[in-house]
Amino acid sequence: MGNNQRNNQQSRFRPAETQIYKGIAVILLLMHHGLQFTQSELAAMPFYGWDAHLYFFTKLCVGIFALVSGYGLCLSFSKHLNRFKAQNLKSEFHNRSTVTNLLQRLFFSYRYILSRIIKIMTTYWLAFLIVVGLGVIIHGNLEVIYPDQTVKFFLNDFFALSWLAKTPKFVNSWWYVSAIVIYYLFFPIFYFLFERLKRFKWVGVVMLIVFTSMTLWLKSSTFWVYGYIFITGVIAAKWNMVESFFVPKFNSLKNLVLQGVGYLIMLGIIFLFRHTFLIHSSLSNIRFYMLDGIIILFGIYFIVLLGRINWLTKALTFLGNYSFEIFLTHAFFIRHLNFVIYFDHNPALILIRLFLLSIPFAVCVSKLYDFLRLPRLTKTIERKLLGQ
Repeated sequence: MGNNQRNNQQSRFRPAETQIYKGIAVILLLMHHGLQFTQSELAAMPFYGWDAHLYFFTKLCVGIFALVSGYGLCLSFSKHLNRFKAQNLKSEFHNRSTVTNLLQRLFFSYRYILSRIIKIMTTYWLAFLIVVGLGVIIHGNLEVIYPDQTVKFFLNDFFALSWLAKTPKFVNSWWYVSAIVIYYLFFPIFYFLFERLKRFKWVGVVMLIVFTSMTLWLKSSTFWVYGYIFITGVIAAKWNMVESFFVPKFNSLKNLVLQGVGYLIMLGIIFLFRHTFLIHSSLSNIRFYMLDGIIILFGIYFIVLLGRINWLTKALTFLGNYSFEIFLTHAFFIRHLNFVIYFDHNPALILIRLFLLSIPFAVCVSKLYDFLRLPRLTKTIERKLLGQ
């Protein structure tokens, strides 16, 4: 009994493992954006074929961030919602009508989601002011960054609306901030929908497979692709799919090996299908990135195994802890210090320079966030929103 409990504990996909996954996503992110060259630059590089294939592979980073965000948000929200229900049982919460209960839970849900969005935006605003300020120092004025309607474009970017308004962004990768806020706003609707379908999990799984298959043959956009992957993470958490199907079973070496080999074969087939279409149709075939959701779920098996290698876990967890700050600031070096990053056409040296500049800079942004006591501010806002 004790051994089984210990094995089950070791095979869970916990917050510690999600940080490891984020750490891997950071490495892929820096490699992906570091290799975003023009075709003429690519042609001049000595390892063109290798770089092109690596570029498409490393795009997996966005999907990891999206799925882990949906997964983590669902687990965290479930805990807060259960606490909310327990508190309201004393006030005859269970005797109220179904509609009243649902409305009350939705009201609580959006207060919680708002508190999470505030955490995202305070980090974004600090990073934004720092890198835009440095951009002004480098370029001399804001007009270079935001031509024509400078104030309007600056405010759009500050409030993460540039992608929605289709106005200039300081760095292109900030589109994801707008997207994740929208995903968060729709999250409660999907959460309660999946809660209703909990008794019919097979229906949801079939719907997910059918939707994936249909969308692969239809035109899609970046927003919908990663929204779909975000929702996949929500489903995986809500229906306990990760614990049931995608984590290693340590109770038997034979089962562990068979499961690992089976998942490697599945990953190989999916990657081959995904990569074949992407490498021949370039970025216009964005819909094939939808397969990343399935790849990431199967990859959880190997992430949990990596979690048992102490030194590697520490390194990846370190990167995972600063993943959002790295995401927000790394593109500054690519776009506005490109004369440093792309000093030569050697891909290895390009990536080394990007890593050496991006990671320490992101750590400094995070330490400044703590120094300004912004975590205390966001925690206070969260307590007030949740009535604690």
